[in-house]
Amino acid sequence: MYENSKRAGKLSFMLTGIGMAPWAAIMPYVKDRLALDEIYYAQLLLSFGIGAVIGMPLAGIICKRFGVKNVIVLALFLLFLTVLAISSPSIAYVPAIVAVTLWGFLIGILEVANNIYGTFFEDLTKQHLLSGFQAYSTIGCIFSAIIYPVLLPFNLSPFRVSILITVPCLLLILFCHKYLINTHGQRSDDKSKSTISTDNTVVCFQENFTKFHIVMAGIACLLMFLCEGMIYDWSGVYLNAKCNVSLEIAAIGYAIFQLAVAIMRLLGDRLVSKIGGIKLLCTGSIVAFITLQFIAFHHEAIVVITSFAIAGLALGNVVPVIISTVAKNCGKNKSVAISTVGTIGYSGVLIGPALLGLLADRFGLEMIFSFVGVLTLVMCALCWYILSANSKRMVTDN
Repeated sequence: MYENSKRAGKLSFMLTGIGMAPWAAIMPYVKDRLALDEIYYAQLLLSFGIGAVIGMPLAGIICKRFGVKNVIVLALFLLFLTVLAISSPSIAYVPAIVAVTLWGFLIGILEVANNIYGTFFEDLTKQHLLSGFQAYSTIGCIFSAIIYPVLLPFNLSPFRVSILITVPCLLLILFCHKYLINTHGQRSDDKSKSTISTDNTVVCFQENFTKFHIVMAGIACLLMFLCEGMIYDWSGVYLNAKCNVSLEIAAIGYAIFQLAVAIMRLLGDRLVSKIGGIKLLCTGSIVAFITLQFIAFHHEAIVVITSFAIAGLALGNVVPVIISTVAKNCGKNKSVAISTVGTIGYSGVLIGPALLGLLADRFGLEMIFSFVGVLTLVMCALCWYILSANSKRMVTDN
């Protein structure tokens, strides 16, 4: 009945990934074109995270007011225009700061709005579906991360490559506009705001799932984002400096990690249904700890790259399962709860580079992998705590 709406939701996740991944390809060109030193470039990078952290808490309020469909469509449209702006050869430093901040702001909005939409379908079907939805965001990231390096050597500027990507994506946004359902991120018993009515159900929630659990869920996501950001920022450096992998292919570590995450999320819905979220996340966190210690204490390239793949498989479902759990147990206003978890989680993008850079400078590259590995054990404990409080919802027909 809702197949096209479900496809539109997955497409929205994928378009968000496509619009986010050009970051790694475009920003070095911006730095070179504007002749930025490290301080000014760091300010430019930081503005992306600031924009995301501003956007996420506002996303829940905006979705509640205007509906998820309207927010997603407008944000996607502006996202690709922003990518064009930041890749423009004529952009100056101050407009670049504004564009990058807006880029992060729109990603923050979309991260929350997409998750609200995915959990809406979980409410409809009474199944875990968010892993499958988020897999398409990772697929979009992989596609965009590949297409820029492939096209740029053909004497195409980043601006022209962005145009080639933006035009078909704008057409795909029209499909999203046609088929997305305009839920407001409210429970069915909040009749004043729900565009799609499901009044034939009564949902009961376990009383001991509190605001504290929502904060802990955000911290668990923060640790996951910190781990992912570490692999994004430092895997290439580590492979080159410690494993003698050439710079031309040093990005393979992060690419393999993201591919493993995508595969695991595609399988995640079935795995959660079969073995349960607690076993999946706790086992995965422990496996991630072991693999990150392997990376820290082994310098053979094949061992390190294989460990990145195993870490991606182990950690791929942490964020979707945590957000799905919060959405099932937060009461009526899940849009605000999801935006709260997202805001706390994404702050890891802000604190991660500074914290890990300090550790790498003081104690060496191996220390950051070992340290984040220990944090995955903390994440394991948080996942167990959050999912143990997960209520089994009781749905009865009126």
